[in-house]
Amino acid sequence: MKKVLVTGFASVVIATAWFGIGGKNSEALESNNVKNNEEVVFTALDENLKDNGTISDGIHNTSMILNSSLEHVSSFSEIKGIENIEKYMNGVIELAEERNAAQLIKDRLNQPNQLIQQAISEQDINKLHEANKILLDLDLEFNEGVSH
Repeated sequence: MKKVLVTGFASVVIATAWFGIGGKNSEALESNNVKNNEEVVFTALDENLKDNGTISDGIHNTSMILNSSLEHVSSFSEIKGIENIEKYMNGVIELAEERNAAQLIKDRLNQPNQLIQQAISEQDINKLHEANKILLDLDLEFNEGVSH
């Protein structure tokens, strides 16, 4: 009798765990499918440019703030507002994730982000110039064909 009760109890626990976890997994799979059905953004032409907070805006603004921060400075210590550059860079990476940017765009955004982090830790202005070049090129390529 004890074995039957233990087996029955174990079956209930296992079934509860199985269906409980299965339900959560189904929800996770559904949200992944929704994300996978979203249109992947390769260029600014794939976005609704009338929206606030587009990837296009993020790339352009990050590019411009880094570029203007590097104008008329010859050493890392002369750069003002490095934290703002970091915030803009992190923001555009978040935008790319939220707005379903193509993996190529995400990878290209990670390159200047890594260079900016290295530049800060090494106090190396040359790495900021490298990051700037990548962002300026990405800005031009991503926004190609967009008329303002």
